[in-house]
Amino acid sequence: MKYAKRIAAILSLSLSLVLTGCSSDGSTMTADEISSYPNETIEFIVPAAAGALIDIPTRSVVELLNKSTDSQSVVVNMSGASQITGTAEAFNRGGTGYTVLTCAPAGVMLQPLMVELSYSIEDFRHIALLTPGDVNVVVTNSTSELTTWEALVEKIESGERLTWSASNQGGMGHLAALQVLNELGLEAEFIPFSGSSEGIAALLGDHIDFYVTDRSDAVPRVESGQINALLTLSDTATSDLPDVPAGDDIGVYGMECFIGYYSLAVHKDTPDEVVDYLKTNIDLALQTEEYQAYLDSANFDSVPILTEEEVTDILLSESQELEKIIANLQFTVEE
Repeated sequence: MKYAKRIAAILSLSLSLVLTGCSSDGSTMTADEISSYPNETIEFIVPAAAGALIDIPTRSVVELLNKSTDSQSVVVNMSGASQITGTAEAFNRGGTGYTVLTCAPAGVMLQPLMVELSYSIEDFRHIALLTPGDVNVVVTNSTSELTTWEALVEKIESGERLTWSASNQGGMGHLAALQVLNELGLEAEFIPFSGSSEGIAALLGDHIDFYVTDRSDAVPRVESGQINALLTLSDTATSDLPDVPAGDDIGVYGMECFIGYYSLAVHKDTPDEVVDYLKTNIDLALQTEEYQAYLDSANFDSVPILTEEEVTDILLSESQELEKIIANLQFTVEE
């Protein structure tokens, strides 16, 4: 599915943003350390378990970096607290140049809007998009009697208690589904799990009634007959799920702010020379045939190669929109 227009629209806005993450005045690296960079292993922190949706593209990039550069990079998985654990660790390490954070909306964008944390989205320099953007889908087990969105709504309105979950508590899919339920005056009980693997297992095991997952995860499961896709949490239907209704079809509008981007970031105090090295080599990796093969397998278009300022504009723009929505939902996340 194509989000080029969405990205172009955001970048065309004349936003007067103060990009506090673009200063390296607070770096603890000496001139000698900068000139000899990199001479240690670079750790890519993924704030989720191995095999999670944000883990896979990171491993693809790290593998390509190890092939194309003299430096050594590794993936370090730090799951927990809806991505707060790994994100906070990356922040706490400071601008040493040897920690890169894989960002998904939950940890770096949404959690700081709902929980008092030591970091915010502006405490990182956002250097590259890993994916061009994705939306979420409401799904049920293929054995469920709830095979359409209308059937799910009817069941809730009948007074029956339904349970559901999402790939991340407080993540983009969770909030998008809450927005739809809130707009339609529907209530269902949210059951938190520690990650997407546990959540989808609960759905397939009939322990919950419906689930919210990324479209890139939903499409192959629909095609294999594992799940039913009931509702796409965007304004309009996607090309790979053309018969699945979306927000406009059910009278819920303004869902485009729930597009989720996976990206790479470093601490705001990382020196410019180090950021230039990382960004140059990451951008080259993103343009390889090998990475394009991954995107194709995950039902993504090519990832746009953007400047640090452009990536930051996209993420900050979404953060500002989501802050208003969260305030209206009066949403809090369990710590």
